[in-house]
Amino acid sequence: MIPELAKAWVLSEIESSLEEREPDEVRKWAAKWLKGEVSLAVDVLRPRAEQLRQYKFLALEVLKRLDVASFRKACHNGRPELKEVWDSPEAEKRIEEELASIKALLEGLKDPEPPAGYA
Repeated sequence: MIPELAKAWVLSEIESSLEEREPDEVRKWAAKWLKGEVSLAVDVLRPRAEQLRQYKFLALEVLKRLDVASFRKACHNGRPELKEVWDSPEAEKRIEEELASIKALLEGLKDPEPPAGYA
């Protein structure tokens, strides 16, 4: 149950990051995203790296539950007016790359330290 809740949180963060941008800005950003010049996953997750490090194992479990369809749906929910972007074949390829980027980011995080007093 916890990984499913965490998955919902990740997807809502993707939606929110798209909703927060101005319409003209997000359209320009989406064009760059399709070209691989920017990364939604890295933009959303990298600032939360320390938090993710503490929950690395849970985050990796959540990643197993993320797929192209759920990622794409979050993008649609965040910016439905960019349907032509999210539904394009290029977007599917980029989403697969995004998921690989998330995995690399998570795997690259140092394992969390055990609480004081534990050996």
